[in-house]
Amino acid sequence: LPATATADEEMTYLRQQVPVRRGRDIVEVNDYLTDAFSADAVRFIDQNKARPFFLYLAYNAPHTPLQASKKYLDRYRDVPDRGQRVYAAMVSGVDDGVGALRAKLKAEGLDKNTLIVFLSDNGCASYVLGACTNAPFSGFKGTHLEGGVRIPYIVTWPGKIRVGQTDGRMVSSLDIAPTAAALAGASLPHGTDGVN
Repeated sequence: LPATATADEEMTYLRQQVPVRRGRDIVEVNDYLTDAFSADAVRFIDQNKARPFFLYLAYNAPHTPLQASKKYLDRYRDVPDRGQRVYAAMVSGVDDGVGALRAKLKAEGLDKNTLIVFLSDNGCASYVLGACTNAPFSGFKGTHLEGGVRIPYIVTWPGKIRVGQTDGRMVSSLDIAPTAAALAGASLPHGTDGVN
């Protein structure tokens, strides 16, 4: 793409290179992808509210390409650095989506009986040129330094986990499947990584 490409041209190009899939089928998504993922997750809860369910929602934001819709960018119009403005807007999209999910759980009376795990996959990447930071830690995504591997890992389960409780043990996203299986009374194949 030429350096003068518009955000819409860039989005079209990227969707052609890396299409959005539902299962194996390519689907056309016209909304801001973060909002589309959130809406699908809320629909999933609505369709499965009468029985136990496991919902895995993997947002692509905030990740490259750094893009956000006007709705979120307008919240940060006073942030002078473009990268930081877009990154903050992307995080707002995730915040709104998680808020919508939690509101749906509450509206359906499921909030007290649902374990929610919220985490990132890595620290800020150096290639976003200051759009985010890992301060006060050194290192970036792809390194074994604190800035590369220390992430938010937030777990909520009303009545089971005390509000404000912290735990100093090292955890990993690999622990989610064994924990969910244990809660469901299911077993996992021998050799599955992670612990309950």
